Amino acid sequence: MISTLYRRAVKYLEESAFLVLTLVRLVLGSVFIDAGLGKLRHLPDTVQFFMDINIPYPHFSAIFASTHEVICGIFVLIGFTTRIAAIPLIIIMTVAIIAAQWTDVGSIQDLLSLQDFNYIVLSLILLMFGPGKISIDHVISRYLNR
Repeated sequence: MISTLYRRAVKYLEESAFLVLTLVRLVLGSVFIDAGLGKLRHLPDTVQFFMDINIPYPHFSAIFASTHEVICGIFVLIGFTTRIAAIPLIIIMTVAIIAAQWTDVGSIQDLLSLQDFNYIVLSLILLMFGPGKISIDHVISRYLNR
């Protein structure tokens, strides 16, 4: 009886996993869109910050990173080329950690508590498991696999 209930619960949870992937997409996409637009709205401050942390070509890099945050954030949000869009976001967050926060990382716990590291983890989840059923990627996949 207990094993039957457990199996049913696990089956239900597995069938509902797409809801979690959708939630991850909505949260992550919104965060990156907001962050990218904020950097573009305050571009002189962003460029100055990039100069302060010794990012090469700070003006170009600020526009490049911010634009990618917005575009990839939109793609993640709507579930379009989600796995591909996750890759630049992982790279941007990795550079952000190394360039701006690495001196604050003295232990694995410090790294795990960085918000940018959590965004990397969420992006890795989308890279590995895809966007879920409620996405443009899923619709395209179903169309192509008819």
